[in-house]
Amino acid sequence: MPLPRLVLFLALAQLVTAQPVPASSLAYIKNDSLSIVAKHGEVLYTIVMRPPVSDFSVSRDRKTIVVVSNGTADGGDLEVIDLPHRRRSKLMVWPVYFKQENAGREVYAHPQISPDGRRVVVVVHSNDEGGADNFVKSAGPLATVELDSGKTQLVTSTMNIDGHGPCHANTPLWSPDGSRILFSCESGFAITHVNGSNLTMLSAGTQQKPWTAAIGWMGSRCILYVQAKDDGSYDTEVRLLNLATLSSGDASPYTMRQRAQIAGLSELSSDAAISRTSDVTIRMPHNRWVLPKSSPAHLLSGWTKKTIPAGCR
Repeated sequence: MPLPRLVLFLALAQLVTAQPVPASSLAYIKNDSLSIVAKHGEVLYTIVMRPPVSDFSVSRDRKTIVVVSNGTADGGDLEVIDLPHRRRSKLMVWPVYFKQENAGREVYAHPQISPDGRRVVVVVHSNDEGGADNFVKSAGPLATVELDSGKTQLVTSTMNIDGHGPCHANTPLWSPDGSRILFSCESGFAITHVNGSNLTMLSAGTQQKPWTAAIGWMGSRCILYVQAKDDGSYDTEVRLLNLATLSSGDASPYTMRQRAQIAGLSELSSDAAISRTSDVTIRMPHNRWVLPKSSPAHLLSGWTKKTIPAGCR
């Protein structure tokens, strides 16, 4: 059955259409407006989000945006914005995992559009504001959704991890070729094939700093991650894990050009860095933004080939 299409209001405040469009590096939402920024700091697009959204993902061709609206602490509704046609519509209508009557409202979080722009991966959660042990109850698997049809596929390897059911997953990140998904899983992180055929938990913490979180791919063979005493600590170290050798090393040299703030570092590329502490700090070599703590912000570019170590390519 085809998905019903609910057309919602999308105001396009500014759209720069000069050709060629400069490569964009990051996007953020402030005062219910999403700004897409080029690598030198100039704003390419400013899009008013009505209704407001709590998270988003932008496709590489900058023609599609997936947003989370009507948000809760665990996530919200999933919608897709077709920028060329200025159309915003529901992407998911029916629950795909939390179908029991007492499961609470199924919500979606941390969307990320695939490298080929054909689908989006999300974390599926349950939201029950009045329930006890909400963190455990809300834990759910990853799912992929085709953007043209709305067809949804649960990533089966994330439904029962080590016999303990799904973890409280967050921040799924596609591999450069779109075949694998890296995601943070409670106090660690894991990699799974998109088809759910295999999942590998990666243990990278130390006794002094056991908490780890993945922040991105560097090439197809390495993972950037942060480690700290716990998820509320800002004694952060940024490290690089080689998946072939399972050896890790200090990655702070890769943060110098962006002048990255290591405390609370959540995303890093060759052009920019995002850190989350008492506020959201975005840094580029010659620009800096400070946004309220709850502001959604994401990098849109990765690492250029010359900045990726040979062993990570």
